[in-house]
Amino acid sequence: MIVLAAIGLAIKDMSGANRPHELTLSPLVSLLLLVNGALLVKAIRASARAWANWPGAVRVLLHLGLWLYAAGCTLLLLVATSTAVEMLMAR
Repeated sequence: MIVLAAIGLAIKDMSGANRPHELTLSPLVSLLLLVNGALLVKAIRASARAWANWPGAVRVLLHLGLWLYAAGCTLLLLVATSTAVEMLMAR
């Protein structure tokens, strides 16, 4: 849910901007994605215990999906953070 809010803010911000240095909500997007990252770490730790009794192939697929989601969120965080830093340096 947090990622959807961050993506929504980024899209709203990009729809009204002509250049990357005009993206004013990128620090907020970065903050939301950092909170999401902290929740992902807790989810990955909890999933190891919760899925311990599941069959091996299903458990591997669930973990793979969770790690792919985490990788996508990390990529979004890197892009939002670099945009925020670029915006702050342009001022």
